[in-house]
Amino acid sequence: MVCKTLGGSHAYGLSTPTSDVDLRGVYLNPDYTDIIGLTKSQDHVKQEGETDEMFHELRKFLALLRKGNSQGVELLFTDKWIELTPQFRDIQLNRYRLIDVDKFFGVMKGYMGGELRLANGERTGKLGSKRKEAIDKYGFSPKNFSHLLRLGWSASQFFLNGVFPVNIMEANPDLGKVLLRIKTNPEEFTVTQLNLMAAEGIEILIDSYKARRVESCFDEKYANKVCLLMYYPVLEKHFSMATGRIAGPQSNIVVNI
Repeated sequence: MVCKTLGGSHAYGLSTPTSDVDLRGVYLNPDYTDIIGLTKSQDHVKQEGETDEMFHELRKFLALLRKGNSQGVELLFTDKWIELTPQFRDIQLNRYRLIDVDKFFGVMKGYMGGELRLANGERTGKLGSKRKEAIDKYGFSPKNFSHLLRLGWSASQFFLNGVFPVNIMEANPDLGKVLLRIKTNPEEFTVTQLNLMAAEGIEILIDSYKARRVESCFDEKYANKVCLLMYYPVLEKHFSMATGRIAGPQSNIVVNI
């Protein structure tokens, strides 16, 4: 395991007594056939009771970042660690080399639009039974509105300040309290109110991108170097086992990412 952290509402500061525990992270695949062979590494996904696990294999994690994936960016900025290796700490310190500002904006803008349609019940394919029940009861999905408003604000902070706040309750307590109210007391809001808030959030996202103070792009060479240095010991071990050769002294060399 390269890193393991709390995700979901517990990481955002928006948990309730009924909230599931979400675990997120990155791992190294110990099977060399999945690293250099013909098979493809899969995400580790597991649901047990009230705990949901989602761990990305290192190369999958970097591929998600290359596309501007918001969950990948969250891992670069979170601090709710359960396990954190020095290698991933180095990745965090070099996180601006793994974020393409333009792609991240495109993903966030599209994501907010998609979440808005889900929140309004315009498409329900990816909604769980509880969220569908909420739409029937309130005319909207409280969790989806809370989610898109949180992501929009955090992304705008990244463009303006270079920081993607994960814990919204710590970074912006006023907004955090509103989002928690949307989740826990949705009857206090109307669908019109929430749509106006969402429209304003999307506008703020666009304006912050136009006024951005961060200019970064995905560094393919750096990402490949990360993969090489972190997987080298795994491959070296299998090479030694397959050939009967003892690893040379170069295996003791420590190279900073």
